[in-house]
Amino acid sequence: MSVFENTQGLPGKQKGLTLVEMLVAAVISLIAVAGMVLLMANTLGTGTQTIAAGSMSNQLRSALRIIERDIRRANYNEEFDTCIGIGSVNCTAVPDTMASMTTGDPGCIVYSYERAGAPVRGGFRLNAGALEFANGATSCGAGAWTWEQLTDPQTFTVTNFNVQPAGYQTALPTGMTQTVRKVDIAIAGQFCRGSDCVSKEVVNTIRVRNDILTVTAPVVP
Repeated sequence: MSVFENTQGLPGKQKGLTLVEMLVAAVISLIAVAGMVLLMANTLGTGTQTIAAGSMSNQLRSALRIIERDIRRANYNEEFDTCIGIGSVNCTAVPDTMASMTTGDPGCIVYSYERAGAPVRGGFRLNAGALEFANGATSCGAGAWTWEQLTDPQTFTVTNFNVQPAGYQTALPTGMTQTVRKVDIAIAGQFCRGSDCVSKEVVNTIRVRNDILTVTAPVVP
């Protein structure tokens, strides 16, 4: 009987990972984790950009609706219809004095109309990347009124506020002239996240409800 132990049936010698193999595995894991983090960051960034773009669109449309509501009232005069047909000079003087609409600056509009016998004035303008409104404004600059922001410049920037008159005049019988007023409004905004920017524009043509009728006083023989 041999005194030497038979080792042929014993399992082979097991070896662990070398330092180089562990470093390679760690690098591969870091690359995979970095890719997942980048994918999640891009997904979250896209979601944030989409939400901000939606907020910008809602603010632009809300501002346009407010402008439409007020501009449609421009030139209203409570007693104007009482002088039609009698040739009173007040038919011309009252609308021109009590209710006017100015679009001299493409980035601003000032309007007025009569309510309870007194003029109501207001204005909209673009200033420092935001749309602003002022109750009682008679010009586009500073005055005894306060300009308040309609849009939030911290959310997006209003890049354009363009106001252009688009009305026409029609000669009527008996020396009357009808002036139909329309105003083309365009508001553009931009939201940027890094180098990625989203732009939005809303446009509309506002038909002023109150036409101007200019009546020539009859000649008294």
